[in-house]
Amino acid sequence: MEDKNIQFLQKLDSLSEEVNLYFSSSLNEKNNLEISKDYNIDIFSLNDLIINFFISNFDLNILSKEAEEKNINKNNLDKFICDLLGKLFLPIESFLSWDVKKEIEDKKGKIENYKKYIDEFNNLIEDKNLEELSELAENFLDNFDEAEEERVVLNFLEKDLLSVLSDNDISGSRRLNGSLVYLLINKKDSLNKFIRTFLNNQEKISSQRILLEGKEQEPTIANWIKHFVKENGSGIPGNIILAKYLTSSSDVLSLKENEKKILKKVLKLYKNLVFFPDSMANISVDDWEIIPIDRDSSFINKNIDNEEDNNSQDNKKNIPENKPIIKKEEIKEAKVEKKLDLKTEEPKKEIENPEIIKLQKMLTKYPENSLERKAIEGEIKKLNQK
Repeated sequence: MEDKNIQFLQKLDSLSEEVNLYFSSSLNEKNNLEISKDYNIDIFSLNDLIINFFISNFDLNILSKEAEEKNINKNNLDKFICDLLGKLFLPIESFLSWDVKKEIEDKKGKIENYKKYIDEFNNLIEDKNLEELSELAENFLDNFDEAEEERVVLNFLEKDLLSVLSDNDISGSRRLNGSLVYLLINKKDSLNKFIRTFLNNQEKISSQRILLEGKEQEPTIANWIKHFVKENGSGIPGNIILAKYLTSSSDVLSLKENEKKILKKVLKLYKNLVFFPDSMANISVDDWEIIPIDRDSSFINKNIDNEEDNNSQDNKKNIPENKPIIKKEEIKEAKVEKKLDLKTEEPKKEIENPEIIKLQKMLTKYPENSLERKAIEGEIKKLNQK
């Protein structure tokens, strides 16, 4: 493959999954066709211009020069650049390392003209997320063994809770929450089992002992909950009560910062579980969680593939797996193999040429008319003519 197309695909691959999704979508194709029609530039020339803009690391001087070479009227040049940036790059600005908005405004473009394209991109991402969530839910239910999942959850609540609460990788909490919520809704006797087990957890939160009923006690999860109830009563605790306890109780103030964070999660879990379902009042069922998830964790911004890769082997053994999540790359590879198996009548030249086979595999990753697919198809055509 010629260097330019290789560089383009490598550049695209270095960007986020959202950017890759956008540039391989029918939405991007629609926006390209719109620009092509508005400025009377054929789609192949426009695709070539966009590819060169990518591999120049988004150099606007190169974009302007090439636009002129492709016969964009000088009087319309700034408007053309604004439209190209606004329709193709402004929607994905948060995933890029340059200020698209500023470049448009510097050329007297109006950001509000491109709100429609931003909204369409956001809808694209939302639809994709819902689709993946739906697939995950189906996989989960198809392979859910209630007795086994209950056993695993009880094991965590009894003696392995700190491993989840102290882990910045949220995948463990999310998987455990999935099992917990399902069982609490569908297996009514689970709630009392979970509460009894949790309230008897002997894992130690802190290194120092706590004063309870006039005696120094081990700083276990069970004892810290008793300490909290002793100071605040046995009713469902509100956020103000939790915050006040965490910032004013003498025993809590002597904790290390990481110990306070764990205690905070334990108390949230106490509220969510012991007072279920009242603790979930006014919260959408889709957002229910028993194990509190740290929304400030940097890990929450990583994609699911990275979550799976970063899990420790120990956590993989203990966290309920339900059904393994099949990564997108594996799905694509499966499709590639199926497609190649069906093409048994292709000319011998195409089958035997390893470069063509490699390109054909890449081709199946992108939808028809996408920028990436056009670049690869051009190279296949060249190789077939040799």
